[in-house]
Amino acid sequence: MHFSMTRGLRVPCWPLWLLALFSILSTVKMLEFGGAPGQYARYGRWEAGSVGELSFSLKTNISQALVLYLDDGGNCDFLALLTAGGRLQLRFAIHCAEPAILHMETRVNDDRWHMVLLTRNFRETLLMVDGETKVAEVKSKRKEMAVVS
Repeated sequence: MHFSMTRGLRVPCWPLWLLALFSILSTVKMLEFGGAPGQYARYGRWEAGSVGELSFSLKTNISQALVLYLDDGGNCDFLALLTAGGRLQLRFAIHCAEPAILHMETRVNDDRWHMVLLTRNFRETLLMVDGETKVAEVKSKRKEMAVVS
């Protein structure tokens, strides 16, 4: 137990920490969808650029659903995270390259909380679900053009 000195009195600090922790946790909110068609949440743009990370917790009992979708306005780059057969699947294309697909083995439709991490590192994209990690790199549709001067 930690103590602090206040006007010569010894007062335990742990109740203040407990109160601070409770006030922080009471502000945490989650989204809950009842299963009706057309339900969604819209967030600001994920500015991953060349390097970026996105993490969230997921709890569902649905085996087929779109979890997350991002695109470049319909040109050619996109990222779609969905559940297929109760497992997460990531489909994405970067810099108009051939789309890549990651299939996870971990079941997420068991009505338990799962930690999801999505990391972008230039052409390489990593998806982690509860410690299971898969990585894919997009391949260009055409040969890279080298300019020599």
